[in-house]
Formats: sequence, C-alpha cells, structure tokens
Amino acid sequence: MIKVKQFILTITFTVIFIICWFTNSVNSELVCGPSSYILKNMESRFGEKQIARGIDQETNMIFIITANTLGNWSLLVSPASNPRNLCVPITGRDWLQQPQISSGTAYDGSNLTIHFDEEGNFKVYWLDQINSKLMLLITGYDWQRFWEFDKSL
Repeated sequence: MIKVKQFILTITFTVIFIICWFTNSVNSELVCGPSSYILKNMESRFGEKQIARGIDQETNMIFIITANTLGNWSLLVSPASNPRNLCVPITGRDWLQQPQISSGTAYDGSNLTIHFDEEGNFKVYWLDQINSKLMLLITGYDWQRFWEFDKSL
C-alpha cells in the first residue's frame, strides 16, 4: 500500500512540475496549501472565485480555474487522492469565457485555452509565448462551469 501511495505522489508532483516547467512562470515559486485555505485566500486577497473544474483522465488530478470580475485568473491543481490540498502553478489576466471554450493570458504572455464539450470532456492547451509552441497539457472529463464570468461584468 505504501508503494502505491508513493507512486501516486510521484506522478502527482511530476505533473505539477511539468506544468510549471511549460508555463515559464514569472513567479517561480509554487504556492500550495490546504484547499479551503487556498480557495479562501484566492477570494479574499484577489477576489477570485472558483468558476470551473475538471478531472485529468490520466492522473485523476482535479483542475480548478478561479477568476475575478477584472479578468485575473489562476489555475489550481489537486490530486484526486488528496483533495484537501491545492497548488497554484499558473496565474494570469484577460480571462474570457465563450460557449465551450475558455482562455486567458498568463503573466509571461503565454496563453491557456480550455476546450470542452457538452458531456464535460475537456482539453487544456498551452501556447508558449517564448518558444511559440502549442502543447496539449491535459485531457480530462467532468468539466463544469460554476460561474458565468462574462455575464457578471
């Protein structure tokens, strides 16, 4: 049982590391903490609410998008095996929601885009501004929107 937990933790942190590596974030520190603490701080400090969520089909990690009415946003990541913790590998501005697509610009100028269908299947793409490369980061299921961001402006 211990080896299974070690394997899951290794996969989880590998995926988080890969996301951080691809994002070339201006702030190189990865912020992590208990889910309730991170979500409360996102709202109290930045005015960001949870607007969407889905599950990665390969790792079962939970992916959450938070945003505020100014268009600032964050991607939060949590392993499904430990939903009590969240990490924030990417933040940005200019969040936009349209039917079956959401996107935003990271602070380094790269772009995060999420395509999803009516069944909740989704794909997350990263257009790296530095290398001009388009990468498929995540393929998942159970994508749900909780807040129609654009209708609140």
